[in-house]
Amino acid sequence: MDYKTAGGALDRIDEALDYVNQLSILRDGNVLTSNDGAVNSSLGKVNRKVSSINSNLETAKTDIVFCMKKLKEIEDTVRGKR
Repeated sequence: MDYKTAGGALDRIDEALDYVNQLSILRDGNVLTSNDGAVNSSLGKVNRKVSSINSNLETAKTDIVFCMKKLKEIEDTVRGKR
C-alpha cells in the first residue's frame, strides 16, 4: 500500500462515515416516533448494524493510519535517514 492508495482509502472511509452518520441522523429523527412495535424492532436492528459499521470503519481508518506510519518508518530506514 502506498500513500496515495492509503490516502484514497481514508477518503473513502470518511465518506462512508459521513453516510453512516446521515443514517443515524435520519434514524434519530422522525422515524423512531412510530408506535408500531415491528417497525421499532426493525429499526433497533438497523441501529445496531449502523453502530457496528461505524465501529468497523473507525477501526479500519486507525489501521490504515498505523500502516502509513510504519511504511514511512521503513522508507526512512531504507533511505538511511535513521
